[in-house]
Order: sequence, then C-alpha cells, then structure tokens
Amino acid sequence: MTAQPLAARLRQATATAHRTAESTGWAATLATGRVRRATYAAYLAALTEIYAALEDAVAAHVSHPAIAVVHDPGLQRLSALRADLARWGEPAETPAVRAATIAYVDRLEHVARSAPHRLLAHHYVRYLGDLSGGQVVASALRTAGHDGVAFYDFSAVAESTRHGRPSTVPFLRRYREGLDAAALRAREADEVVEEAVRAFDLTTQLFLALDPPAADVTPSAG
Repeated sequence: MTAQPLAARLRQATATAHRTAESTGWAATLATGRVRRATYAAYLAALTEIYAALEDAVAAHVSHPAIAVVHDPGLQRLSALRADLARWGEPAETPAVRAATIAYVDRLEHVARSAPHRLLAHHYVRYLGDLSGGQVVASALRTAGHDGVAFYDFSAVAESTRHGRPSTVPFLRRYREGLDAAALRAREADEVVEEAVRAFDLTTQLFLALDPPAADVTPSAG
C-alpha cells in the first residue's frame, strides 16, 4: 500500500484544528479589518516573537532534509513584521497574550533543539497560512483605512503569469511538491503531522487571547 503524500496528510489532519482557529472572534475581526490599533499591534508583536524563533530555527536547520525541500528566503517575515509594528504603534499586550506567545516560542525552541524535522510542521502552518489567508486580511485592513500590511506581501515568492500578474500559485505548487519529497521516515512523517495540529492549537490559543470585546472593534483606522 502506497503511503499517502505528506501534503494531503497535513491538509486532512489539520482541517479541524484549522476550522477551530478560524472560528475565533479574533479571526473574524481580522477578516473584517475593523481592528483596534493597539490590539492589532499586540498581534504583530506576538508574531514578531514567534517568527523570530521560527526563522532562527529554520536558519539553524536550513540544510535539514525536512526544511531544505520547502524553504525559500523570500518567505521570511521578520523584517516586514518589525516595519508594520513601527507603523501600528504601542501594543496593548495582556497577560493572556504574553502567555500564549511564550508558549508558542517555547515550543518552537524545544522542537529546534530536540526534533528539527518537526519544524517542517510550523513552517507549513505559519508561512502557508499567512500567505494564503493573509491576503484576505490585508485587503480588509486596507479597506478599513489601515496601512502597515507589509507582513502579508509575499511578492518575493510570486511569479509573473502569462497575463502579466504576479501569482504565488506556482510557488504553492512547488511547496506542496517539496512536502511530498521530504526525506522523512514513517515515524518522522507522523510526527510532522502531529506537530502541525499542535501548531494550529498554539495559533488558536493566541487568537483566543486576542479576542476583543465588542467595544474593542473599531469601524475605521482610528
């Protein structure tokens, strides 16, 4: 019996956890673009710490067979996050956001030390999620009058199509092909799938910490 390709396994195994993250109040708020500046700044600050840990780990293990097949330097988000955070102003960080951020960073650092093949799961969840779903968020934020959305600009991995428009579709196709080509033992592949579910769970905990009360949602840039 032929093993199911890793890309398909990841998509299927994370479907429920993905829907759970998307069902949070913060995800719904992001989709409207009607965010309170200080709360969104807290989100950016959390992502800055998370991506710093992820990108440090990826840099340390970039030649690992689980990472080398998918990583592209054009994916890196840290500089864009820092630039956006400078535009959004002072974060309104709460103890819950701090705890969720620390838990996420701690997990990334643990994986980097003890099981670097599991980094593939975090690479997949973070970069592909922010590339794909992030375009909706960026459009909503712009429509609501906000600037500082460089985080969602993945033009560095886009290619010109025959219509002359840049597209990330070819990159996404190559990424999924890279997932399927990753030189992982059966147990390691199972652990990558398991870790991807955990990555979504960590994201959900951050989203829950950011869930604003109704009065926290603003109709414009504010």
